[in-house]
Amino acid sequence: MTSATLGSALSPVELPTADRPPLGPDACASIAATLAASPQRWLRFTGPGTLESRWFQRVVREARYEAWILGWAPGHELDFHDHGPSSGAIHVLRGALLEQHTSRGSADAPHDRYLLARSTVSFGPDHVHSVTAAGPTAALSIHVYSPPLDTMTHYDVAPGSVPVATSTEVC
Repeated sequence: MTSATLGSALSPVELPTADRPPLGPDACASIAATLAASPQRWLRFTGPGTLESRWFQRVVREARYEAWILGWAPGHELDFHDHGPSSGAIHVLRGALLEQHTSRGSADAPHDRYLLARSTVSFGPDHVHSVTAAGPTAALSIHVYSPPLDTMTHYDVAPGSVPVATSTEVC
């Protein structure tokens, strides 16, 4: 069996084989929380000036998943989007985020969820959401996706109709 590690503070992660599917939402949440507890993996990306806009940096890339750190200036928003076929998780390191979420096939109004520092949420591949820095100070978060991102589709979302894809970007 082949394995790779994120670092000494994290347990080994098995690489995929034909019988090892991508990780699910719970496993993504576990990795996000573990990375949050390992600042040596991401702290170097958070220097002066990194919280004046939204920015992102990949901090881990494995065959079955990847992890990113994102900085959010107060009020900065990323419009409704999905993560292609990937499940994922968000762990808020500091600040607060507002996530409005629905699913690709749902005509229900999006639900609001406030994500405070030290909170972790996870989601499956049908998840469509927008994310906004919700507090008076900048936010910092870790995002884990499995399989690693290959596309993100952006959507128009209106209550009473399913999300309508407006563009897709290749990651």
